[in-house]
Amino acid sequence: MIGRIGRSDPEPLEADNVREQRIRSARANRYWTELDPSTLIPRGRLLVREETDEAFTAKMGAVWNPLGGIAFSDTSPVYFTVEDGHVRLLEKYPRTWSEITYAQRGAQ
Repeated sequence: MIGRIGRSDPEPLEADNVREQRIRSARANRYWTELDPSTLIPRGRLLVREETDEAFTAKMGAVWNPLGGIAFSDTSPVYFTVEDGHVRLLEKYPRTWSEITYAQRGAQ
């Protein structure tokens, strides 16, 4: 298929190649931080980092281009894990888990 003036669209990549490219792209981005998934504890819709008490939530929105590269958020601070060959994108929650639970106790 012909795209823009004389350029053909790239051949679609196999799913495994796209996943591998996403991992490479995430790890190569200096603004993104990889977290060890074994240190994240599920707390409702949040994940809490065991050693720092930081809370994270799933990052919403499209980030990847069709080839597995980063299309958006390339200079935004993003956190991610790699699990079973998939990149899981996270955003840092504005409060720590301790701050959240303290506020909940104060509201009761």
